[in-house]
Amino acid sequence: MIVDPEVFRANLLKYTRIAFQLLPPITGPAILEAGCGTGVPTIELSRLCDGSILAVDTDGAALERLRDKIAENRLEERVRTLQCSFTQLPPGEGPFDIVWAEGSVSSIGFTAALAALGRHLKVGGFLVVHDEEGDCLAKAQASQAGGFEVRGFFVLPPSVWWNEYYRHLEAALLEATAACPAIELKRLWEEVAQFRSEPQRCGSAYFIMRRREGA
Repeated sequence: MIVDPEVFRANLLKYTRIAFQLLPPITGPAILEAGCGTGVPTIELSRLCDGSILAVDTDGAALERLRDKIAENRLEERVRTLQCSFTQLPPGEGPFDIVWAEGSVSSIGFTAALAALGRHLKVGGFLVVHDEEGDCLAKAQASQAGGFEVRGFFVLPPSVWWNEYYRHLEAALLEATAACPAIELKRLWEEVAQFRSEPQRCGSAYFIMRRREGA
């Protein structure tokens, strides 16, 4: 058995849908997905609206997997990929109606990510960030200070991550075959072990924000 974590990541798409439903209706929105990875949320976003999506990531192998999905779903006219950091988007891209970032902002920190992603938003546009839970009140305050109106947020507690993701991943690892690279198995076992040792640190939260006029 080959262990593919994105199979279990798809169990969390229900929360992508909940977050998207907290946005007002926008016809044909231009969406930037920052840190798209292999595109599990990307394809879901394409199903949730009739807009266009620019999916960016620094991982070329992950983008190749996403391009295969784009082709399989016949989304070439609506979804583009670009290998770059969301902090260094080429000139001429954007501004966007929606910027979407799931699990991609922790590398630079929440406050720095707000500034970097906000530059790509139209005034009045929406920013959705799925990040480590941390101090939600402090993050809401940082959003206000950064020129955003917080429209809402909701938390995915550790129990959600266990039931929807980690227990399935652990079961798959126990059934893994020699066809799965040992280095990948080691990394995934370490991920499960970290969750088991400190589950309280593994909650996450979606923040739904709107860029204020004049910000």
